[in-house]
Amino acid sequence: MASFEPFQLIDKLIEETKSFHLDCGIDRVIEGQQQENTNIRQSCLLPEKRYEGKELFHILKERTATRFYDQQPIDLSDLGTILAAVKEEDNRNWARQIGQGVDITVSVIAWRVQNLRCPFFYDYCAETHSLKPMGEIPEQEKADDWFLQKEFVYAPAIIIINGTMNQSVKQYGGHGYRHLMVRGGAAAQNAWLSALTLGLQGTIFAGALPRPLRECTPIDGRHRTQLCAFSFGKPLSFSEK
Repeated sequence: MASFEPFQLIDKLIEETKSFHLDCGIDRVIEGQQQENTNIRQSCLLPEKRYEGKELFHILKERTATRFYDQQPIDLSDLGTILAAVKEEDNRNWARQIGQGVDITVSVIAWRVQNLRCPFFYDYCAETHSLKPMGEIPEQEKADDWFLQKEFVYAPAIIIINGTMNQSVKQYGGHGYRHLMVRGGAAAQNAWLSALTLGLQGTIFAGALPRPLRECTPIDGRHRTQLCAFSFGKPLSFSEK
């Protein structure tokens, strides 16, 4: 069982930072293997997006952050609707930056999603409205070292907003970091609002810890940098006794 005492976590992050340059070659090999495996896998086409749902006016008045979820899987069409809403808004608001090569990727840690292979890590492709398999991830019971707050491990799905930080810094200098972080936050907010209109609940948080992301996904912290995350599902209900 992993320990998350603050001083132990800080020591671990310091050690990983010191040895990071030694892992770079390994990362490239892993990334190449993931890409080779991805070429073999077939993308999962998502159902048509849903346009009905709760009115945003009522959602904004009643929204709350939820970190605990029941065991029910989420619907694949709901997941696709949320992902599409995120990319559509991002494309609408950041077209100039996208043209300059500064872009975000909306990825999914899928643990309990109907009609989808789980557990698995996917990238969303807006052009084909599909999920592209990018890597296997552990079962939830074995992923307690993925997040600082353990309750996020038990969410049905987590959207990871990640972006081309190297391109953003190259294009805008030091301002590029702030630019991409603001953009990632906007994407997570759009995911949250979209989920709420579908009757789901969740919360925006910092994201997964760097080590498991680098080991199991293409998010290496340089070419693709995690910006923030959104966990969601059907809320856990506490029945009165």
